[in-house]
Amino acid sequence: MQKAAERIAILEKKKNEQKLIEGFIVNGIISVAELEKTIVPDVLRISLLRWISDANRNKTMSGTTDFGRKFHLRKDVGKAVLHCTDGDLHMPSYIIEFEEKTDE
Repeated sequence: MQKAAERIAILEKKKNEQKLIEGFIVNGIISVAELEKTIVPDVLRISLLRWISDANRNKTMSGTTDFGRKFHLRKDVGKAVLHCTDGDLHMPSYIIEFEEKTDE
């Protein structure tokens, strides 16, 4: 019974994280340089950096999010500052372009 409750809590947390991340996608992209809101590091920053790292490790510069969305990574000119509640992260200006969602 306790394990079932823990599983439900974990799934609910993941669902909330997905909604939060989806809120940063504008016109199918997340542009690190254009993120204006201060973000919570344990959700969006970790996800963004993992996606960027994953895409940089392959020749196609693409990957899949934890929620199953496919994306391509582009490096824009200049630098970006990712404003987080625990400080600012200075990094290259990346753009994450998501493929169209498909209704399955």
